[in-house]
Amino acid sequence: MSAFGRLNGFLLPTTHTPAIDLLFGCRSPEPYPFARSGNRQRGSALIISLAMLTVLTVAAGVALQETTLQNRAITNYNVKQQVRTASVNSIDRTYGNLNAYYEALGSDALDDLMALISSEKNAIQSQTDNGTSDDELSYDNVGLNPYSQYGWAQPSTTRLSAVGTVSTQIYYDTAHPINSNCLKCNAGSSGGQTSRYPFRIVATTTDSNGKIVSRQVQGITLTGAGAN
Repeated sequence: MSAFGRLNGFLLPTTHTPAIDLLFGCRSPEPYPFARSGNRQRGSALIISLAMLTVLTVAAGVALQETTLQNRAITNYNVKQQVRTASVNSIDRTYGNLNAYYEALGSDALDDLMALISSEKNAIQSQTDNGTSDDELSYDNVGLNPYSQYGWAQPSTTRLSAVGTVSTQIYYDTAHPINSNCLKCNAGSSGGQTSRYPFRIVATTTDSNGKIVSRQVQGITLTGAGAN
């Protein structure tokens, strides 16, 4: 078609006026082409914003999880330290009391400990008689609780809030024998034969939830009358 249209014998310039386009069935060019471009830009901005929001949400979740794990690790560390401290305090108190008891009254005051020797040896002998090999023997079969036996006061755990229970036992150390007989083992001894007996102080502490346990051991040697 030429640049002019024909209507009832008259030539009219084609100006793509919307009304005339509708009349002749012509297609009008899209008005305001920048409107669709603006919609695309707003859509792109929305998608980018949603993507950034998703990334920030995931990052926040990861950071929160790491913080929670760190808090749990710190809490567990503090509980372990308190439980270990309670065990160490119990061993220190036991060792100090035994020393004071021994120095004040002599070896006769610790007859209960000496009785552990025969009891533990009997328990070991019973296992051997039943066919247990040396590698499979069970030690620490017979113990003595010094706090209940001698009426000692347990170390305070008031400041150790995570501590649940503390148990202290003394065992005759059959698994690590020492050269029992010696001459003048005690300083100032005038002579004669004495014996040294190995014992172990074992303190076991459990936290209030029963999940964390600390077991501390200290070896001691009791010097007494010669063995028969």
